[in-house]
Formats: sequence, structure tokens, C-alpha cells
Amino acid sequence: MTDIRDELHDALDEERFSGQALLARVMAQIEVRHGASRDRFASMIAAVLAVALVATLLIVRANRDDNVPNLNQPASKCAQTSNASRGRVGSITYYTVRPNLKYIGSIAPDRDCSLWFVTEAYIVRVTTSGAFAEYAIPDAYAQVQGIAVGPDGNVWFTQSFGKRSPASSVRVPAGGRVSKLTNSGVLTEYSSPAVNSSPSAITAGPDGNLWFTDPGTNQVVKVTTSGEFKPYTIPTPDSGPGAITAGPNGNVWFLEGNPGKVAVVTTSGIITEFNLPAALRPISIAAGPDGNLWITMAGFCCAGGGPGKVAKMTTSGVLTLYAIPRNKLVPGESLLRDQPPRQIIAGPDGNLWFIALNNLDRVTTSGVITQFVIPAQDRISDLNGIAAGPDGNVWFTGGTLDQQQLPLLGKLLIS
Repeated sequence: MTDIRDELHDALDEERFSGQALLARVMAQIEVRHGASRDRFASMIAAVLAVALVATLLIVRANRDDNVPNLNQPASKCAQTSNASRGRVGSITYYTVRPNLKYIGSIAPDRDCSLWFVTEAYIVRVTTSGAFAEYAIPDAYAQVQGIAVGPDGNVWFTQSFGKRSPASSVRVPAGGRVSKLTNSGVLTEYSSPAVNSSPSAITAGPDGNLWFTDPGTNQVVKVTTSGEFKPYTIPTPDSGPGAITAGPNGNVWFLEGNPGKVAVVTTSGIITEFNLPAALRPISIAAGPDGNLWITMAGFCCAGGGPGKVAKMTTSGVLTLYAIPRNKLVPGESLLRDQPPRQIIAGPDGNLWFIALNNLDRVTTSGVITQFVIPAQDRISDLNGIAAGPDGNVWFTGGTLDQQQLPLLGKLLIS
């Protein structure tokens, strides 16, 4: 039996045999060693022992395979440790940002275990372990609006203003630009052909291109990864287009702030608009894991508008509204309860997450909202950007709500 056991171990290590094949191989060895006619009783005993040995080895292999990555699935580039080693769900990790980065805005994850965020004069890369790399924007007076990782793996961002006027220190429009930044820091800028262009939010589209909204020209614009622009005029004049996202049906969805609409554009440029309730103004939009669009909305009247709503909208325009709780608190004092919600994203946990001043709020696809206060030491935080991190957590950017406006970057553990 020792020889048969060794034979089985060799077959198991070769990963070439099913249980049936292993048993057949064993029986062949029994025939060789005992002979069917010489000692039938010994053969029977050997066969029973061999079956037990095969079953045991298969169980061992199954248990071993549970601890081996499936090579048919792409491995995550970013290590995701267990909850026990990361800390309590809802705990916050902060990262020290240089004080000269006065304003931290939009943030987006890439494919290499990093996130990218915008500041007044830099595009900054931060790894999930907290290592920073800064890339200066050539036009120091550019106003960076949106940022996204494109289908080409590069970082794309929009700029809406150019250099100072020679006669004053006031920013003047210099035509919009869309810029591409590689992971190694190589920057390429593409100027919009439209004279009054003012690119705003940007997203990677489902068609291999980038899409951005342009309130300066009242257009939604497709730009290829080689920098070719294709604008589409929005039917509603002066619609104030803003947030934009790739939608669940292969189209691109965006918001119109004036008077308040949700619009969808096909990759060939056909635009359809959906009216929103007159008392609500759309702020941000994201494609949810449930196949719907999710929108944050604010009341037009701050004093009596309340903290706003979160809306779920089907691709046919059916709207469901969820009220945001009014009981927001910060350590030691009540928070202004009428602050509107801001950016919303699809989280890495199957929920939606959005910003409400110094809160990160989670909303399930059934509309249940949970709030997480983001403190800033002894100050109130003022959050600007939010992203689903490649490490399975929710990352945020912002500053302190005071005269110093200290930069703020961190992540909330959510799983």
C-alpha cells in the first residue's frame, strides 16, 4: 500500500485527476501488484483501503484549494486585509497633507491601488498606504473641476479658467481644457474648440471615451483618448449641466441644475430629459448596483428646505425620494440641519454613499440611511470629494470649516 499511496500523492500533486480517475489508477496498480487470479481476497482488502485513501486525499485537496487564489480570476492589485486587522467598522484613518495644498476637491480611484485628487495647483496621487506624489498643473491659475480615470488607465481632469489678465490679478476665461496625466506624470492638455467652453464634471464612458459637461456652451461633450472633441447641445437652453456618470444601460447620465432635470445621452448623442420635482435641485448622480440612478437633491430654499433628499430613479424616469435625517451632530454642538447633500457614489459594499457637510452618509438600495460624522480634530470638517477606494473603504477629501481651511484627506472603514 505504500507504493499505491505514493502513486496517489504524485497524481494529486500533478492536479490532473478527478476522483474517478484516481480510483482507476489505484485499481490498475492493485492489478499489477496482486493479480486478479492470485489473491482475490488481498485485492479486495487493498481496494477498500485504496478507496478510503482516495477520499481522504480528495478532501485534503479541497481544503487546500480553498486557501489558494483562483487563477482564472484577476487578482486584486490592492491588498484587502480582514476587518480584525484593519479596525472597527466606522473608524477613520487620516493622512497628513502638506499645508500648501489649500483646497482638496474631487477624488477618483485608479487601477493600481491609488487614488487621485485635485487641488488648486496640483494633481496628487496617494496610495492606499499613504504615499504621496504631486504633479504641478502648468497653468497655476487654472480652475480644476472634475477628475476621472479613463478607459486608457490615465487620469483625466477638466480645467475651466486660464491665466491671469495682464492688467489685473483676476482670473479670465481662456477656453476650456481637458488634460490627461499618466501614472508616471506625463501631462497632455487638449483645448476645447468652443470659445466659451467651461468644462465641469467628467466621467469614463461605456464606449471607451471620456464625457464631460460644459455649462459654458450648454453641451455634453465626448472626447476620445486621443483628444478629439464631439459636442452635443442640450435641448434645454442655459440648463446648467453638472454632475455626470456612466449609466447602467450603456448610456451617459448627467444633471441639469436649471431648472432641475436628469438627462441621458446615448453614445451617438441622442439626449432625453426627465423633469424633477420643482422644489428640489439635483446635486450629484451615480449609477447604483441595483441598476438604477441615485441622485442627491437640495431644496431651493436653504432656510426651510431641510437637509435635502436622496432619490432613486429608474432608467425610465420613475423617481423614489428618501428624506435625509435632520439629526446631524458634531462633537459638542448641533450641526446646521439644512446643509444640502453633495457628491454621491456607488460604494464598494453594495450601498450608496454621499457627503452632507461633515457627514458621510450610507444609503442602502432600499433607502435606509446611516450617518457617520467625520471630525477634524477640534474643528468641523467640510467635505468636498468622495470615492470608493481600491482597498474596499470609502475615501474622502475636504478641509476644515474655519478661516484656516486646513486640508483634509482620509478614509472610513466600512467592511
